[in-house]
Amino acid sequence: DMDGSATEPAPYKITTDQELQAMTQALDAHYELENNIDASETHQWNGGDGFDPIWDSGEVAFSGSLEGNGHKVCGVTIAADDEAVGLIGANQGTIQNVGLVDCSIDVDEVDDVVVGGLAGVNSGTIGAT
Repeated sequence: DMDGSATEPAPYKITTDQELQAMTQALDAHYELENNIDASETHQWNGGDGFDPIWDSGEVAFSGSLEGNGHKVCGVTIAADDEAVGLIGANQGTIQNVGLVDCSIDVDEVDDVVVGGLAGVNSGTIGAT
């Protein structure tokens, strides 16, 4: 359970890797990192596939916002065979002021796969304020 109400003035507050993964449950909500996120255990998740990119694969992109407040996601592992692979698979929202450190992204050799660190596909905004 994240603090906050998912609105821009009161975004969900993310403090753990599990809360970061839970962003997939509300793709149009607003989120912010309260601290650096230790995601080093994600290599054990989902039968070794790691963190599941934030989006509804092939269906719905992330359209909310993620404000990193200058914090980093550290040690995340993602192994996927999707069309778009990254912390956020497909972004139509706003990602800002967040970094990735020591991330591992492994994709199967499939045609037309796009891979990125913060977002595999971006039609939104990624940057710093």
